[in-house]
Amino acid sequence: MNKTSKNTVKRSPKRGIYDREEIYEILDRHFMGHIGITHNGVPVVIPMMYGRKENKLYIHGASVSRLMTELETGQDMCISVAQVNGLVLARSAFHHSLNYESVVVFGKGKLVPGERKDASLKVIS
Repeated sequence: MNKTSKNTVKRSPKRGIYDREEIYEILDRHFMGHIGITHNGVPVVIPMMYGRKENKLYIHGASVSRLMTELETGQDMCISVAQVNGLVLARSAFHHSLNYESVVVFGKGKLVPGERKDASLKVIS
């Protein structure tokens, strides 16, 4: 993946991974992400199931939900997927940490046309 000002890891940049296949591997191991949008000027994060096919992520939701109505407008959104791999415990609470892997994908939502909905639902399920 190309590094941009939006997706570049700032703190501990050597931990950032931009390899497309590694990112796809993390996304493919999971099925739930947290989707972030702005609704009426307020940030909203909603957990959703997703599926990936090639370079597209598909989510399913009620067409009247605020998430879907906002995404249909083409607004910016992101989806975050994370997995905890271990707790790092220290003598001091200040030095406790967490080993994890995560992917944050930025993009714009787009309604899947009727003739492609069944195929999209198969990707998710």
